[in-house]
Amino acid sequence: MAEAKRLSNENELKQAISHFSHDIRTPMTSILGYIQLLESDEISDEEKKNYLETIKNSAGRLKILLGDFFELSVIEQADYPMKMEKVRLNELITETLLGF
Repeated sequence: MAEAKRLSNENELKQAISHFSHDIRTPMTSILGYIQLLESDEISDEEKKNYLETIKNSAGRLKILLGDFFELSVIEQADYPMKMEKVRLNELITETLLGF
């Protein structure tokens, strides 16, 4: 029974790493692709501005993903102190919906 649980946890970890790797690869590929486009002499200043904005957005997404991953790795440690607090669910739902 314990061996089956260990194998299940191991499999879940491998899947999570695979998904995380894909999530990182997407903005990184975008960044590298737009940098290649910027190296071209055949693009206008307006296109360069748009490409730089796209790179900036992708780098921001990547920074958030890496921050989330770091935070998760800290939380997953066995000695991480958990602090219970009350949450006003109505406010949380409203804030989440407005965020979309």
